[in-house]
Formats: sequence, C-alpha cells, structure tokens
Amino acid sequence: MKYQGRRYLYLLLPFLILWFWTSFLPGLLNLALSLFQLNLAQVKFVGVGNYLQLFKDPDFWTALKNTLKYLMVVPLLQLSALALASTVASLNTSLSRFSLTLLYIPVITSVVVSSTAFKLMLSDYGLVNKLLSGLGLNPIGWLSNPYIALYSVMFVTFWRGLGYYAIIYYSSITAIPKEIFEAAVLDGAGPLTILFKFTLPMIWPTALMCTLLSSLSALKVFGEVYVMTGGGPGNSTLTLSVYAYQKAFSDLSFGYGASVSMILAILSAFISYLLVRMRYRKLFSDLS
Repeated sequence: MKYQGRRYLYLLLPFLILWFWTSFLPGLLNLALSLFQLNLAQVKFVGVGNYLQLFKDPDFWTALKNTLKYLMVVPLLQLSALALASTVASLNTSLSRFSLTLLYIPVITSVVVSSTAFKLMLSDYGLVNKLLSGLGLNPIGWLSNPYIALYSVMFVTFWRGLGYYAIIYYSSITAIPKEIFEAAVLDGAGPLTILFKFTLPMIWPTALMCTLLSSLSALKVFGEVYVMTGGGPGNSTLTLSVYAYQKAFSDLSFGYGASVSMILAILSAFISYLLVRMRYRKLFSDLS
C-alpha cells in the first residue's frame, strides 16, 4: 500500500509543481505585496493599512456591489444551458446536435474579439440601435446608460458561456439510461417534471461543478468589462478585477491593487467553500 500511495504521489507531482508555481506562490507574493504601500515613489510597510483604506473607499464598495450583482448571470446561465441540453438530448437529431455545436463557437472566440464586436453593435450609433430606429423605436444607451450597461455586459458573458455549459450538461444527460425517461413519459410526466424531478437530481454533481465554475468566472470577470466599458459610465460597471487592475497599472499603486485582488480571492474562496460543502452534503445525504 505504501508503494501504491507513493506511486500516485509521483503521478501528482508535476501537477503539484505547476500549481505551486502558477497559483500558490503568486498568491503568497500578492498577499505580501498587499501589506506594502508600493508605488514608483516609495516602498513602505503598512501592514493592514491598505485594507483599512480599502473599506473607506467608496469606489471599492461600488466594485464589490457590481461584482456580487454580476453573480445574477449564474442561475440564468445554468438554467438556460440545462434546458438547452435537455431539449437537444430529447430531440436527439443531427440538426439539434449541430445547433449545440454552433453555440460552442463563442467559447473558442477570443474575449477581446467578441467583446469588441458587441461594443460596436451596442454603441449609441451601433447596429442594434439602427435596427430599433428602423422599427420606429427610440435608441437605447446599452453601454452609455449607467442603469443598463452592467446588464449589457452580463449578456455577453451569458452568450459566451451558454454553449460551454450546455455541452457539459448534454454529456451528463446522455449518460443517463434512456429507460428512466421512457418510464417517466409513460407515467405522464411533462418536460418540466422530467427536467426537475429526474434529470437535475441525477446530474447534481455536474450541476454543482458548472455552478462553481460559472460563479468563479462571474466574480473575476475582466475582459468583457474592460473592453466594452472600462468600468464606466460613472463606475456603473466597475468590478473588483477591473478596479484592481486600474489601481495597480493605471494609478501605479501596486500594494493597494494587490489588496483589492486579495479581497476578490477571499470572496472566491468563500463561494467555492459554500458550493463544495453543498456537494458533499448532498453526497452524504444520498449515502444515508
């Protein structure tokens, strides 16, 4: 047994080295950096001074609020991907599977390219507003209205992630024995009943994994916001990742920017802990 355990450890060693070098060590360095007031003029140890200043910063609270608000895209994205995958699996035609493949194209498209395309389409004089004007409707400030801009950026994140999670759900659903669905249909179960009473409970681990991945992606969203709005108008789309970037590389306050990113890391770890705990609670309840 000792030999078996040692052999598995050797197999994990390349991953552990890569994880230590690319994730753990940079995280420690970022934590150390957040304890300093570091810019081009001085290097001064301030301890938790950056964090104390952070909690008095109104822009930080705006960024935190927008980051948490961005999590609203997660349930909409997961439910849409699950419904789409269930529909494709139930139809089981070449055309439906091909349409699912087409939805994967945004996943492999560069975030800069897709965000730039939507920025041009959703601008005040873009394609979408020209179509609205052609229909006799008033143009909408998709990216210039502070009450709408964040949701416009959310839509791009939704569009980019739909195909990715739909493919994962489709793979899980097609692994379920068909006899279960056939029996449910014979008992008179409708599509929604089959989805929530049969499909979702049987792919619960996959659903939690997808929810965790999309939650972490929503928390650390950067590309869409930075390209489309840059955090504006009026900080209405400012998120923690964009704010950390602005402080570190625009204002050159590296220590302050590191403290913002540490708050984001703690928030991400907390969300991950909650979802993983749900996973194991469900597992133990099934075993009991």
